[in-house]
Amino acid sequence: MLKLSYSRRINRPSLGRYNPFTDITDSLNIYSGNPNLQPELANSVELSYNHSFKKGSVTTSTFYRQTSNIILPYTVVDSNGVGFTQPQNFGNASTYGLEAIFTYNPFKFWSINLNVSGYELRIEETDPTLNIQQNQFTGYAKLINNFHVWKNGKLQITGNYTSPIAIPQGEQNEVYFIDLGFQQRIMKGQGRIAFTVTDIFDTQQSGYRISDTNFQFDRTRKVDTRAVMLIFAYTFRSEFKEKLLENKFKNE
Repeated sequence: MLKLSYSRRINRPSLGRYNPFTDITDSLNIYSGNPNLQPELANSVELSYNHSFKKGSVTTSTFYRQTSNIILPYTVVDSNGVGFTQPQNFGNASTYGLEAIFTYNPFKFWSINLNVSGYELRIEETDPTLNIQQNQFTGYAKLINNFHVWKNGKLQITGNYTSPIAIPQGEQNEVYFIDLGFQQRIMKGQGRIAFTVTDIFDTQQSGYRISDTNFQFDRTRKVDTRAVMLIFAYTFRSEFKEKLLENKFKNE
């Protein structure tokens, strides 16, 4: 099946990006939101193709997205060596690339879902005084393995990888982690017990590498992403709640 689609979206800044108060937790690298931010406007065109076969399916798509008023962080360093970072509206950003979603059931007890995308991101600042232009290829992959170990029991292993992403003065660091989860249906399918371990190898962290005419700066931030959770849930079989309970294990 071949499908062509077009969408236009408004992406409004989060509350953290609007927050005007200054964070001085790190006195040499301070951060503030920007109450003057304007929302991003994105126009997207996508052409996709889906093909099903005996034990699975594959969906491929190519897309192009044009975004104006793109919101990205910008850092300046004063004469005392103190860096100040604040989100700003830049000019236009264009994104084009390919995405593929592959599902396969090699055995009755094992199902695989793989989502892979690669795209070129180009940032062009409309203010020539900043002289900012970034052009970078970015990739993303997510692999989900579901094992139905016994009746009403499911073991899930999820791997995530995001390559470095272009920002105006450099790039965000790559991100990768693995989650593990087990879920058991009980009470005639209306109740569920789940045991999950997020970021089991404690590898998930964020950061960026940036530079300008008067500085070069690398920053890595690590929070407690590895966690063990025991969850009980009960549903009255409404369609909405069923979808919530079937959500993939996440560490958000």
